Amino acid sequence: MPNPCLDHHSSAGEFGTLPGGDVAPATYPNVGTGKRIIYANGRQRIWLVNEDGSLAQTWPVSGKQGVPDPGSYVVYSKSVWTSAGHNGISMTYMTRFAWGKRLSIGFHAIPRYADGTPMQTYDELGTFQSAGCVRLADENAIVLFGWAPVGTPVFVVP
Repeated sequence: MPNPCLDHHSSAGEFGTLPGGDVAPATYPNVGTGKRIIYANGRQRIWLVNEDGSLAQTWPVSGKQGVPDPGSYVVYSKSVWTSAGHNGISMTYMTRFAWGKRLSIGFHAIPRYADGTPMQTYDELGTFQSAGCVRLADENAIVLFGWAPVGTPVFVVP
């Protein structure tokens, strides 16, 4: 039986230009209720949805194809700075919501190499670039970090 909470074929919301000039897709996946984050892996986009169902923000992101599995998650941990655990790679504004095989999966700013060089450009957002986490433009990672307290539902759709 299909899970109505994960019905990614229906959609809701009609939106125009958002603050900052980003033009929102006409619809977002109709999953969950209340305040939530929706991550469409195949579209490489996230939506922050307010309690009343209105759109707070939407942005292109860079994740890994098929990771994490579609389903319902929850923000369980946050940190302003973290590391990849190898080669001096670091990330800021990490908002964790799932577990990979060895490490947590979260939304964060574009990672930096040990010398401070970003691992990708903003123009590459919207394409698969990550080893598992979901990368955002730096300013968007800060917004998401402040908007989503621990306990915020996260819905991942294909």
